[in-house]
Amino acid sequence: LAAWLAEHRTDIAGKRCLDMGCGLGFTALAGRWLGAEVIGMDYDAEALRYARINAELNAVEGVDWRRMDWREPELPAGGMDVIWAGDIVYERRFAEPIAAFLAYALTAGGRAWIAEPGRAVFSCLPEVLPRHGLVCRRLPHMAAVQTGRAGSRKHMGNHARLRDAARHTLSMPEGRARLNAFIHSTL
Repeated sequence: LAAWLAEHRTDIAGKRCLDMGCGLGFTALAGRWLGAEVIGMDYDAEALRYARINAELNAVEGVDWRRMDWREPELPAGGMDVIWAGDIVYERRFAEPIAAFLAYALTAGGRAWIAEPGRAVFSCLPEVLPRHGLVCRRLPHMAAVQTGRAGSRKHMGNHARLRDAARHTLSMPEGRARLNAFIHSTL
């Protein structure tokens, strides 16, 4: 997902962006580093604590970290130009609230990119999107960036370092998240 953001930096630079389910904050930091105005949201307060530490370790300022439940958005309607997420559709019951959140948060003509590891359950999300005025286009599998060298998971405790990711040519081992969907708001 971070590699996708880097390839599409002109689509996010200066735009209002949301990392939905940001976890430890790696793609939120990458997006901010690439010039996006980023909100990193997650339901897990502990993940956000580590995301803030990662921001400090990587000297990336300006990410607005928020604890939020996508079923109860604390954002203005239509406030996000771009939303991205990695590995958020791991239960069927998540499809409807995710679709509703995307429709609520995206600007007219906004877009969302979702990376996922190839779970069959992901297919339920594209099925519900049209009911929310959203169109989904499956993308060819793209390599997702992980911290460390290709095929390894190099972590410094729970902290990811952007410079480590930028320094190496990274590839995606089988079973890792792949960018599989581009969602476009037609509202």
